[in-house]
Amino acid sequence: MINWYRFFHHDISKNFFALWRQHDATTASLDRVVAAVSTELPQRTPDMVRALIQMHKGFLSLPMATDEGLYAILTDHYDAQAAWESEAAEQQQQQQVVTASSSRRKVSRRNNVQYLRSFSAAIDDEFFAHSEFHDCLVQMNMGHFQRAKRTEWSAIRGSMGHPRRFSATFLKEERQKLLRYRNVV
Repeated sequence: MINWYRFFHHDISKNFFALWRQHDATTASLDRVVAAVSTELPQRTPDMVRALIQMHKGFLSLPMATDEGLYAILTDHYDAQAAWESEAAEQQQQQQVVTASSSRRKVSRRNNVQYLRSFSAAIDDEFFAHSEFHDCLVQMNMGHFQRAKRTEWSAIRGSMGHPRRFSATFLKEERQKLLRYRNVV
């Protein structure tokens, strides 16, 4: 982040304002004023002077404008700019933290299955290993499929009918299946 006070002290703003008034920018062309002011302020490039004039030409053209007023405007502007830059840096840092934490949460499905198995009893492993979806694929002579094209998946979905909604009834029926399995085993 640039410290603008280092580049624009109160003395320099006084000199700039005096040079601006001396060259009477209202009658002279902007290029002449920029050239004259930048030659007398060697630490400022013509582009810096032109940008400063264009940014504050509304204030500079006022008959009651003073060097103190210009310095106050510049101080406010650069304070606000420093605040904007720090806010932008904080937001970028927060975004990086959010991105990093969300990427840490992405775990492969293999690890996820092992994680879920730690919450189920060992007696239920065979029950959860059984997949009704795979059984349906076997009935359709597609049990060997690992990957399928879009048209093949649409045919599979069409033959299976509408998927069940995840609801209280669905959970109740699944619990009943699990209890029946446990009673048999």
